Amino acid sequence: VKVRGNYTLEYMKKSIRIKFDKPQSMMQLNNGKKFKNWVLLADWKDLSLLNNPVSFYLGNAILEPDGYYCTDYCPVEVYVNNTYWGVYLLVEQQEVKSGRTSLHETKKNQKSWASSYLFELDGYAEDERLMPEGKGDPTFPVSYFRFDGSVPDFTVKSDINDPDQLVFLESYVEKAYFIVYSALNDNRFYTFDPTYTTLILQPDSTPQETIGQVIDLQSLVDTYLLYEICCNPDVGWSSFYVGLDMTPKGEKKLIFEAPWDFDSSFGIRLSYEMHALPFETNFTNPWLALFRDEPWFQEMVRQKWQELRANQVPEKALQMILDYTARYKLDYLDNYRQWNARVIYGNPEVVAEVNVNKTQQEA
Repeated sequence: VKVRGNYTLEYMKKSIRIKFDKPQSMMQLNNGKKFKNWVLLADWKDLSLLNNPVSFYLGNAILEPDGYYCTDYCPVEVYVNNTYWGVYLLVEQQEVKSGRTSLHETKKNQKSWASSYLFELDGYAEDERLMPEGKGDPTFPVSYFRFDGSVPDFTVKSDINDPDQLVFLESYVEKAYFIVYSALNDNRFYTFDPTYTTLILQPDSTPQETIGQVIDLQSLVDTYLLYEICCNPDVGWSSFYVGLDMTPKGEKKLIFEAPWDFDSSFGIRLSYEMHALPFETNFTNPWLALFRDEPWFQEMVRQKWQELRANQVPEKALQMILDYTARYKLDYLDNYRQWNARVIYGNPEVVAEVNVNKTQQEA
């Protein structure tokens, strides 16, 4: 057991990483599948304690029907050595394991580029690079063709067993962005050669067909909708996950799944553009920004939204807020007795309406 997080490490109530010696299930999450790694989210910033669970509900409702992964979740009360620590959200660790992404697992100590990769657009990538004795996760930059915004590097969250794997991953992502940009803006259509290291010009194609060879477009549509509905201000800064399955059975495309980190969502974060495409800020997500004005992408988003409406997903999310607030009323009260400092003194990052001296129900 260890504390986890980056900026959230400054908070009094710490999030917790758990690693077991052997895989085991936890609270029957993910249909009872057994894994070694689990996470307890403290949700210190969000007095409602609902931003993450509602976002993960929406993530599962949007992504899972199309075959993509979002963590399962369960509110729990945590005791450490018989001492009460409060209400936490039990969730799954983001990793390349069967059942935890749509990627195929790679053999242990695999050194070939034909592996599965999970990586995060990470505002804390430099901290990983500066970890003593090279203990941080591997990172890589991407040079985005003709992109003016400032974009953090990626941190790799899957195993890298050979430096050449990291070189390959950086090259693939950078070239994939070039393919997308060229198709959308220059009407020039490229594809990868069989080694996925060199680009070949295709004379006859369309933007959608070309981009669909390097990006799983439905995953991008689903991810876009989730972050837009949740108004996640961190999407261009950190916790934005991408997968690439280069195994023999893999699609060999960028897959956008495993959404994460919604404690600043739904308008509670102060001084941030509450939009998935914050063009007014320094940090903009280049993968989402590329597609915003494309009619065929808008139509894919529209179709997905109509599907969600037909299944009453927005209404179910709103009902979930009411249900959790009623069901866990006494548990939430105990949590804020334990962490009364958060209620009294507030958090300087949170808007006044949901910051100081608010009950969970008010928040």
